[in-house]
Amino acid sequence: MPKIILSYRRSDSDAIAGRIRDRLVRDYGEHSVFMDIDNIPFGTDFRQHIQNAILQNDVLLAVVGPNWIGSNPEAPARIHEELDFVRIELETAMTAEIPVIPLLVNGAVMPKPEDLPAAVKDFAFRNAATIDSGRDFHQHMDRLVRSINRMVAAAPQGRWRRLAAATNGRRAAAAAAALALLVLVPLVALQWDRIRPSPPATAPAPAAAAPNPGSAPRAAETVVDFSHIAAVADSAKPVAARPYLHQYQISVTDLVPPESEIILVNNRGLYAGAAVVPTYSQNFLTQISTGNQPASFTLRLADPVDEFRFVRPQLFRDTKSGVTHPAWTATALSADGQPLSSVSEGLLRSLDEMPGDISARTYTLRTPNFDRIAAVRFASDPRLNGVPFAAFSALLIEQISLVRRPVPVRQGR
Repeated sequence: MPKIILSYRRSDSDAIAGRIRDRLVRDYGEHSVFMDIDNIPFGTDFRQHIQNAILQNDVLLAVVGPNWIGSNPEAPARIHEELDFVRIELETAMTAEIPVIPLLVNGAVMPKPEDLPAAVKDFAFRNAATIDSGRDFHQHMDRLVRSINRMVAAAPQGRWRRLAAATNGRRAAAAAAALALLVLVPLVALQWDRIRPSPPATAPAPAAAAPNPGSAPRAAETVVDFSHIAAVADSAKPVAARPYLHQYQISVTDLVPPESEIILVNNRGLYAGAAVVPTYSQNFLTQISTGNQPASFTLRLADPVDEFRFVRPQLFRDTKSGVTHPAWTATALSADGQPLSSVSEGLLRSLDEMPGDISARTYTLRTPNFDRIAAVRFASDPRLNGVPFAAFSALLIEQISLVRRPVPVRQGR
């Protein structure tokens, strides 16, 4: 199921944008459509916050009303302000090559190139969809939904995520220049050690040699890799996950329902391999014995982390009935149980009439402040309209990565 975000100017198209959002929720689900980027933590660079939010989506719908550029008789239009939210959203999506569809509402027309900042001037040439608020609304929305489905199915997998670094060209250029200078100094051996490819099962990064004064310490990443577990790979039957998670100092708590289990299962045990396309591992972490009802569990970390990443695998349909994956939410928790951040996904369906597979996704939980992630709560719901529907009772996890950033050491004067 694609993730869709609406970009709009509240003073220009608030009411119709809300109606468009409600219709998209009917087609894609509550967890697949996003409308407002808010809850920006205090002290956070809101530009980076908006960029990170945009890059989590597959399509950006730009709702363009009669005053979308934000005309002001006494000053330049708001779209020319570097801090304009609409401009930041649009520029982020276009730079990262996320598909952008202009939606013309309330009789609006597309802006002229000369009316736009240079960074988003090409927006004027995008083919727009007209959304009428009257009797043709649902007909226009049906056409938009079909276009979104074709666009997402035809897009190269992960293309815009690989290009996410382009959203800050100046920082990228500065980083490249710094790297070039490092190559010229007599630290080549150390740099090679940093960039040398790691084996698939990545252990925490080894301690680097003493850094130069002022250099930032490197993050250590631990990959919780299930692919090498022979007890799972040699059988189609599930095995208890706790002993293997314990090796990474991860414990399982707060099971709902209490009789459910957290297991590792080989792809052969998931419809004989006729539903999941592995990217990193043929073995997957999941929750069973849930009664096909909403279920949840918590992974607690003995050593808290700065980032918690996990991979939901690629799914494909092998029969006419297709394949479905439950809706889910993952919430990062602090040591005292306070929510820090969350990611979610609606119920995914790949039916016989739908083009393409459901692509694998890597989700990242980060901390918005100085707290670290001490636990992650996973909640799954396999139901559709209150009735058990998904082929899997809970979220499938193919791989987990734990990222810890050392606290910088202050150097003496």
